[in-house]
Amino acid sequence: MDAKISIRPVQPHETVVVAAIFSAAREQLRFLPRLHSPDEEREFISACFRTEQILVAATGGTVCGFAACHGDWLNHLYVHPDKQGQGCGDLLLARCKVVSQGILQLWCFASNRRARQFYERRGFTIAELTDGSRNEERLPDIRYVWRTPPGGAMTSPPASGTA
Repeated sequence: MDAKISIRPVQPHETVVVAAIFSAAREQLRFLPRLHSPDEEREFISACFRTEQILVAATGGTVCGFAACHGDWLNHLYVHPDKQGQGCGDLLLARCKVVSQGILQLWCFASNRRARQFYERRGFTIAELTDGSRNEERLPDIRYVWRTPPGGAMTSPPASGTA
């Protein structure tokens, strides 16, 4: 991809675009049951704006992905389907690793093979497997953990980059 990707904090007025990315990306995950209306998804994302650190990836001035972190948890990482595979997710994840200060964990549905490969290729290891009885979707999931490699100092990735 030739376009420069910038990573920055979300702006308060970007709730609708972030919610649209969330919905579009989840729509591509055919295994997920549709549990919420678009209005409920927008309200959910609005709540995340109040409780989590949200970063967005933008290219050409257009937001194409976002990550939501809280402490050492990556609670959401979604890239619009039209922009997947172009580096947005890599840059968002790299920034979240820095923000996490050495440990980052997340949940991923066991059926989401593409996401699992994404995280495993970037140093995440399986810490826990569940039958899904504790998540809203009732689907088996995996808790992944990443730690700064021994002797490896995390440095802040650039504010923008090319993928």
